[in-house]
Amino acid sequence: MKHKKPEISILQSAESTNAVMLDRVLNGDVIDFQVIYALQQTHGKGQGTHSWVSEPEKNLTFSMYFNGKKMNSELIFYVNKAVALALTEFTRTCIKHKEVFIKWPNDIICEGGKIAGILIENIFQEAALHSIIGIGYNLNQKEFPDMENKAISLSNITSKTYHVQKKLQIITGMVQKQLLRVRNNELEAISSEYDLQLLFRDVKMKFSANNEEFEGQIVGTDSWGRLEILSSNDGTKKFYEHGRIKYITSYF
Repeated sequence: MKHKKPEISILQSAESTNAVMLDRVLNGDVIDFQVIYALQQTHGKGQGTHSWVSEPEKNLTFSMYFNGKKMNSELIFYVNKAVALALTEFTRTCIKHKEVFIKWPNDIICEGGKIAGILIENIFQEAALHSIIGIGYNLNQKEFPDMENKAISLSNITSKTYHVQKKLQIITGMVQKQLLRVRNNELEAISSEYDLQLLFRDVKMKFSANNEEFEGQIVGTDSWGRLEILSSNDGTKKFYEHGRIKYITSYF
């Protein structure tokens, strides 16, 4: 079945496109795969208490609505995995011969810097999952003085300037394509592709969890989105939720 391209609404300014989309969802004024893009986002959200800093009209700062229909809570993280795959695919189409990774659970890493991030907010209404997918993608911004961790843009890497709205149409189409795979129950394939692109996968590292340090290797993720780590100490596999484990060092 062929689907229409995502409908894109362009705002001159918004505090947060996720907040605007949430209002539309709660008011029933939204259609599947609808996109809200802000030329300027003044209070963009990141994970937890973090914010997403973006210069006006330089980057891709948008939210997409996805109707999960009868999906249950266990399938929520597959939405995250699908969106991450779309962002790595988009990055590879723009940057040839560069490695692109997913830093669990939802950051896209290229050339040692964060090029994109995802913030998904989910609502269950009438036994259906409604996902508001916030995406920040660094396109043309050159400097990131207020970012806590190293950030990078497509323009930093290629020294090119990109047409923002043309790239917006491309990236939203890729996100839609991957989300349709979730709807079509291609869950094992999505998980496998996501796990293969994890940053530091199969690399011996030090981690910190429960106030203890230990060595291990990232193996993958489970259906709930927990990080699966093979312990170097006893050979057991352990699972960690986001915020419950920190990377300390990696050994290359």
